[in-house]
Amino acid sequence: MTTEKAVPIIRKCAKLYENNLMGKNILFVTEEDGRICFYETSFRRPNFMHLTGVDECVFTPEDFYYHALKNTLKSTDFKMKRDRTTEQKLEILSELMLIHNKPGMMLGAYGALNIKLQTDLVAGSIRSIMGFQKLKNSVYVPNTALNGDVRDVAVKSYPIIATFIKYWEDKSYTTLSYLNNKKFTINDQRLRDALSLKVDFENLQRLQPTP
Repeated sequence: MTTEKAVPIIRKCAKLYENNLMGKNILFVTEEDGRICFYETSFRRPNFMHLTGVDECVFTPEDFYYHALKNTLKSTDFKMKRDRTTEQKLEILSELMLIHNKPGMMLGAYGALNIKLQTDLVAGSIRSIMGFQKLKNSVYVPNTALNGDVRDVAVKSYPIIATFIKYWEDKSYTTLSYLNNKKFTINDQRLRDALSLKVDFENLQRLQPTP
């Protein structure tokens, strides 16, 4: 893939990132060995460039995102990595922009033997993966995208049973973006007990589709 072919993909994904993830926290919920567990993530402007895997960019990560979003990013502003990882990331990146409400997603601690990749948590499907780095406040931020099966890079993967979404400034999660209703209902007491300090169940709404 050339940088000329990469530019429209990056621009499209930047708009999806802006509409779905940017400025938001996403709470991923799993059931692990009978326990309800949750992982809080945060999506910011600089994170987007790391997901694309571009090399030798003339912009800072924040400016790269700005130019991609405004359609002013050019093919001469960056390079593709020689090992083809940039191309591999871009092949599946648009799928990951909807990670908050896609069925069949899984999550687990990163466990692959790759000394070049420093990430802590992986979430995704059988063909696309988003990696997250844990911050000191226990919130995870996206720092990579991988083309492949999440089960191959996780120590152990667990199905995501629910995801909730909120804006950074909001105290509690009041939007449900995904629920595996074959296994759980929103009134499930175990779910409510485990998430009582994070989710405002009394004012919960379903996510409305975004373009």
